[in-house]
Amino acid sequence: YDQFRKIKSINPIEENRKDTLSDILYNVEKSMIVNALTKFKGNKSLAAKSLGISAQNINYKIKKFDIS
Repeated sequence: YDQFRKIKSINPIEENRKDTLSDILYNVEKSMIVNALTKFKGNKSLAAKSLGISAQNINYKIKKFDIS
């Protein structure tokens, strides 16, 4: 239990938030993809490589997250 308290103090999560783990993961993943695409000026291949995923996978996720 003490280990988890330390983690919480490093990265606190508001206790009254209603986001589920799935919501948080969805938002983090989408944000990382958008940031990578921005960093590499829309170059999907470089963005995918920087994220450690395949070009096919980034195309799937761009559609999944409705990123234009």
